[in-house]
Amino acid sequence: MKKQLTALLAAAVMIFGTVPVTEGILPEGAQTGILAGAYAEDDLTPEQPVAFHSSAGYTWVDLTWWPANNAKGYRVYVYDESAKKYKKVITLTKGQTEYRVNGLKNGKTYKFKVRAYNKANGKTYWGKPSEANTISTIPYVPEQIKVVYARPASTTAGVLNWPKVEKAKGYRIYIYDSAAKKYKKLKTVTGENNNTYELKGLKAGKSYKYKVRAYRKVNGKTYWGKPSAAVTLTTLTKGHKNDCYYGLSYDKQAAADKIAKSVAKKIMSNSKYKTDLDRVRAAAEYVCEQINGEKYGFDSNNYYCTPYGVLVAGVFTCAGTTTTLGRILDYMGYEWYHVNENQYLHQWCTLVMDGKVGYACGMAGLAGYGDLRDEDGIYFEG
Repeated sequence: MKKQLTALLAAAVMIFGTVPVTEGILPEGAQTGILAGAYAEDDLTPEQPVAFHSSAGYTWVDLTWWPANNAKGYRVYVYDESAKKYKKVITLTKGQTEYRVNGLKNGKTYKFKVRAYNKANGKTYWGKPSEANTISTIPYVPEQIKVVYARPASTTAGVLNWPKVEKAKGYRIYIYDSAAKKYKKLKTVTGENNNTYELKGLKAGKSYKYKVRAYRKVNGKTYWGKPSAAVTLTTLTKGHKNDCYYGLSYDKQAAADKIAKSVAKKIMSNSKYKTDLDRVRAAAEYVCEQINGEKYGFDSNNYYCTPYGVLVAGVFTCAGTTTTLGRILDYMGYEWYHVNENQYLHQWCTLVMDGKVGYACGMAGLAGYGDLRDEDGIYFEG
């Protein structure tokens, strides 16, 4: 009877494929016979590698993936564009789940796959290859700087900044020489993160044109990126006054100015503030505290963009916090520039503090030297 039952089940496997094993049906030891062979292929075949991660240098790529079940090792493949197929890079025999591919070309895009394998009973079982992972090596020649922001801070100073370029050794700033009708080197700065430059000694109310390019040094050789598009900076005119009220009635201007003047007086007379930065930061923090609990957004009276909105009416936007801070700075005796005025972008003030170009933001209650950045260290776009 046992022989007949085993033969029937074996026949079922041959006709219908693997069949579920129900406890108590198979005679003892049947798993070592024909049915065991039917399960072996699935049980021993490794999973498809997933969760590919990669990073790159100039001539190398690091590949990492999650371990696959049943994997004895892995084979790494790279796509051969001329042959139109994937070719073996290496077979990893110790179960490693990371590998650095060396000897690649700089600035080239590659596609990789990884496939797991298992060995049992003298046979090799190959799993399904991973999805393709595409990554580019870093070119020796740095990318062109896409945009440069130029902001005046006074009649004689301003600041340039631009998005940093990965692995840049530094940057070179150029200024247009109208007499020579060409751009001349102004300054070379070193460091990938040194992507801001302070401009001093400028003339009031004059426009200047600048370009910036990145450079890299590899194996003792310098590679220059393409210069950015030109950007124009116009310094503040002598006696420059910012319009903080945009046509608001005189009585409302006077009501807001009375408060702004009082705040400025308290800050300037407080001996604990030793530097310009201390005083400007105190003004920015005051504005930030003032808007706590106020309504953010537009209003039908257009108070939102003025000091009256922040200091009296209880309504604000970043435009209003900027004009409010600016009005306090007026009474503190600082020249300032309204960044992104009348634009649907974040707005703040630039000014000179302690002989350095800096920023002040009433919305966030911040002030500092250089230019305003977000929490990730990225310059706010202009």
